[in-house]
Amino acid sequence: MGTTNVNKNKLVLKVDSAGTLLTPTNAELNQAADNSDKVAAGSTTANLANWGVSTLGSTGATFTLTAPVAGVEKELLATSTSVQNVDSGSTTVTFNGTTGIRLVLNNSNEGVALRGLSTTRWFIVSNTNSVAVSTGA
Repeated sequence: MGTTNVNKNKLVLKVDSAGTLLTPTNAELNQAADNSDKVAAGSTTANLANWGVSTLGSTGATFTLTAPVAGVEKELLATSTSVQNVDSGSTTVTFNGTTGIRLVLNNSNEGVALRGLSTTRWFIVSNTNSVAVSTGA
């Protein structure tokens, strides 16, 4: 049967195959407790939290995304028509299994939803209005 996930108010409750409730991680608890947006507007080199929502509105900015945590969700939304770059932060952290890459948001109303699969792997859950994936700088 494996692990079953039940979403309730952003907290993912995990149950093993025997039906035992697994203890959530600190990152999962923090995500559930804080529903406010993590806004990166105005900065050009900010580190972004690995959970919650970041709105990116700086001109020609490059952000670094903190390493993922398994099961934790992250959304990146562009609010500027200028290019917004989001780097994985490490050559060992991947987006959909590809190392050393960058997400490029070129226009306002572009966005990407991510889910951590491990401490080194992001999964792209959805990609709105063609957020580009590149090899980086």
